[in-house]
Amino acid sequence: APKTKKTLEIWSFYSYNLHKATYHGLNHLHLNGKTKDIENIDKDLEWQCNQRNFIIGRGSFADSHRYARLWTGDNSSTWQFLKMFVAQVLALGLSGITISGADAGGFKQSYDGV
Repeated sequence: APKTKKTLEIWSFYSYNLHKATYHGLNHLHLNGKTKDIENIDKDLEWQCNQRNFIIGRGSFADSHRYARLWTGDNSSTWQFLKMFVAQVLALGLSGITISGADAGGFKQSYDGV
């Protein structure tokens, strides 16, 4: 019997594959609107040797730090969310995703309290 996957597993792996495909696509893009073979593309991209593309993703999966940085998503303009996203970014750093971030000012609510 085929093994079924949970929705969360499929969504997380989709994000990983999207980051990986974007990373490899940017490394082998078509320059100046002309289709070139891989050898010519590699020659044209020599200036980019040993440099990474900067890709920011919304989802994540194990090993995605190799291809993209992570944005934690929309959050509210409350002190509770500020406390939460500081913990999220620190935990992501400990997990190997060294560049991550959140909407520090919030997004979904306005908050006038101090």
